[in-house]
Amino acid sequence: MSQPPAERSLQNRRAAQLRWAKETPTRAHGQRAQAGHLAKYRREVAEHARAKGETLTDAELDRRALSLRDAYLSELALRSVRSRKAKAATRRTPPTQAGDGA
Repeated sequence: MSQPPAERSLQNRRAAQLRWAKETPTRAHGQRAQAGHLAKYRREVAEHARAKGETLTDAELDRRALSLRDAYLSELALRSVRSRKAKAATRRTPPTQAGDGA
């Protein structure tokens, strides 16, 4: 059963906090996480290239994977901006009350 995103985020945050309470963060932890994240994009790019019948060099695969990652991060930034705008708009709009002629 899938959890709501907010609940999943809190559980993930709690797990990370528990982990760092037990061990010291090192650069290797971050590098391993980044490598795993980039590997995901490499797989996506490789699958897309195979579907189109393309053969990519490692350098081209890396370039496209980094570009795909950057596109994803840009999408997250765009969603964040839209969300903040929507929240700000609801805060600025005063609620109408019954009988005020509105």
